[in-house]
Amino acid sequence: MEWWRWGAVLAAVVSLSLFRDFIFSSFGLSSVEEAKPEYDIVIGILSARENFEQRRALRATWVGYIQQHPDYSRRVLVKFIVGSKPCPVPPPDRLDPFTCQKLSLSETICAGEVVALSLASQNSFPSSQQQTGPVETHFTVHHPVVITKLGVLGGDIPAEGVRVRLVDSAAKEDLLSVNFTSDDPGLQTGGNTFKAVQNYVLPKGFQGTITVESLAADNELLVTFPLDQLQVNNKGGVLQLTKTVDFMPESGYLPPHTDVQQHTAATFMYRVFEPEFLEQAPQDLRAKDWTGKLGAEQQNLETEVERYGDILLVEEEEFYRNLPRKKLGFYKWQGCIKVTSFMCMNFEMDDTMLSNYVFNEIDEWESVVA
Repeated sequence: MEWWRWGAVLAAVVSLSLFRDFIFSSFGLSSVEEAKPEYDIVIGILSARENFEQRRALRATWVGYIQQHPDYSRRVLVKFIVGSKPCPVPPPDRLDPFTCQKLSLSETICAGEVVALSLASQNSFPSSQQQTGPVETHFTVHHPVVITKLGVLGGDIPAEGVRVRLVDSAAKEDLLSVNFTSDDPGLQTGGNTFKAVQNYVLPKGFQGTITVESLAADNELLVTFPLDQLQVNNKGGVLQLTKTVDFMPESGYLPPHTDVQQHTAATFMYRVFEPEFLEQAPQDLRAKDWTGKLGAEQQNLETEVERYGDILLVEEEEFYRNLPRKKLGFYKWQGCIKVTSFMCMNFEMDDTMLSNYVFNEIDEWESVVA
C-alpha cells in the first residue's frame, strides 16, 4: 500500500477517536470507566454557607475524629452539603425567613391605623350566613405590624356576646382577647365594631389566627361573611390572608377539592411598624451592604473548600426551603462514589451533639455486616 493510503487510514483512525471523545464529553460520559472511591458509609451534613464556625466545631470533634482515624477515614466519608449560590436578597427584605423571594409591596406605606378586613359597602352587605363558632381567620405577617384593635364584622353583637381572640398559630397561645356584649358593645367604625387592645407587635414571619366564638353556653350562631367578598387592606403585601383546608381524620385524606368559600366574623386594626424601613433608600443601602458581605463570604468559602476538601457544593441557592433540593444534589453526587453498604444520614443542622448518634449507627452497621 502506498504511503498516502497509510496516511489516509491513520487520519481516519484519529478522526474516529476524536469523534468518540467528543461524544463522550458532550454527554458527560467516560470512554474508560474511572475507578471510583469506595466507602462503607457516607454521611451528609446539611450546612448553610455562612456557618463557618459550626463546621469548624464539628471538625474539632466527631467529624475530625472520623477524618483522622486510621480505619474510619478509609471507610467513612463525611461531606458538608452547601449551596453553591447565596441568596442575593438581604434577609430583612425577604418575603419570609425561609425563602429567597423579595418582599415587593404594591403600594406606598404611610403611618396610621388600617382596618384589615371590612365590608365592601356599609349600605350593601355581602351575603352572610350563620354558623356555630369558633370561626377562624388565618394570616401571615411579611413585615412587622402593631395590632391596635380587635373587632367584629358587621357590628351585630349576639345577645349573649362574643369573644375575639388573636392567637399565635404556631404556639397555640392567646396573645390578645376582648369580649363584646350588649352592655359593652364597643365602638362602631365603618360598619364594624372595635375595641382597643394593648398595642402588640407581630414580627415578620408571624402566623396568626383571629378567632370569634360565642359567649353563650349553647354556642350561639354567629353571623359570618365570605372572605372573597370583603375588602382586604394588607398595605400592598404587609399581611397575607391564608386559606385552610380541614383534614378528614375519618378517611385519612384531604377533601376532594380545596376551592371552598371561607367565611369570617372578625377583623382587626393595625399600623405598620417602622414604615421608614420599607422606603427605597434604606433598601438600597441594605442591598449594598449585603453584596459586600456575600463577596467576603464567597472568598472564605472557597478557602475552606480548598483547605479541608470535605465540602460538597451543590448547584442550588442557599435558603431554608431549598433543603430538599440540596439533599437531591447530594443524592446525585453519590453516583460518583461506591458505597459497599449504603447508609446516608442527613442532618438539618450543624450540631456537635449528634456524635453519639453517628457512632451508634456505625456500630450497628458493623454488627449487621460482621
